[in-house]
Amino acid sequence: MKQGIELAEIMREAAESGTLKASKEQWEVVNAIINCRTASLGGHLYRCGDCGEEQPRYNSCRNRHCPKCQGGDIAKWLEKRQEELLPVPYFHVVFTIPHELNGFVLQNKRLMLNLLFQAVSKTLKEVSKRRLGGEIGFFAVLHTWGQLLELHPHIHCVIPGVIIKADGTAEKMSEKYFLPQRILSTVFRAIFCKMFKKAQKKLALHGQQKEFTEKAKVDKLMQKLFSKDWVVYAKEPFAGPQAVL
Repeated sequence: MKQGIELAEIMREAAESGTLKASKEQWEVVNAIINCRTASLGGHLYRCGDCGEEQPRYNSCRNRHCPKCQGGDIAKWLEKRQEELLPVPYFHVVFTIPHELNGFVLQNKRLMLNLLFQAVSKTLKEVSKRRLGGEIGFFAVLHTWGQLLELHPHIHCVIPGVIIKADGTAEKMSEKYFLPQRILSTVFRAIFCKMFKKAQKKLALHGQQKEFTEKAKVDKLMQKLFSKDWVVYAKEPFAGPQAVL
């Protein structure tokens, strides 16, 4: 691969050669990235008042998947999070839903991903209050794709190792241990499944998912979901606050 090659160039070459396979929604993203800051999206012509030299400035696509457009937003986000870092150990926990739910996510992105965030938040709050005797804080980042670009919805949680007790005092956690993964997994599964079943009437179901308009199919799916171990992975603690972001 050429040094310094941009994502837009890779996508353009793949699209022109016919090797890029994508859905309708994915093509919208691909076209946005390929055309970002090119004449295809229009722009403005700037002229120097002294020498008269003209330079075009093309419009950006502003797509959330575009690395050029998101660079500024990422920098601002990191700067704000940097201000919030505490002198305590930090933990990294990942929550993943089973692939049997992927079809529902594709057809109901906003609803299903909101459920995922809510279930993760509720799980962390409930288990930490019960096991640690207080409240914790955290921020969560959604990843919808895996390293091989397959649909793989999961949430990364960054958790400072401090507990806020009922009387308002703060207690620092051990640097080596957060919460039992097995308990987090079991509670997460129960909370998400309960919320998912409650949201059944709000789901848009078509194509292969249309069969889940039948109660018997939903019941069978719920049994399958409860029979599986849901993946909650607690990674190695970060090497100090400076390594978190």
